[in-house]
Amino acid sequence: MSAEKPAQLLSSEEILSRKWDKCLANHAIKGAVGLSVGIGLSFLFFRRRAWPIGLSTGFGLGMAYDECTKSFSAEQLVTDATPQR
Repeated sequence: MSAEKPAQLLSSEEILSRKWDKCLANHAIKGAVGLSVGIGLSFLFFRRRAWPIGLSTGFGLGMAYDECTKSFSAEQLVTDATPQR
């Protein structure tokens, strides 16, 4: 006899709050990585100019925004609401 746990259905509020948490954490991490890469590039290759910092930070935040947009798409919301086994 194997004791299997029944599939848990998550409420829509829980799904949405998990997506927002992941989205905000993703923005913070990718923005910080982009900032640090930009600072490194600025000091090493571009004689301490400011544009590599802004460019790489923008790339990081843009990647995070794209992932958030994909996670909030309608088809992704439907598949996340199905029970997990």
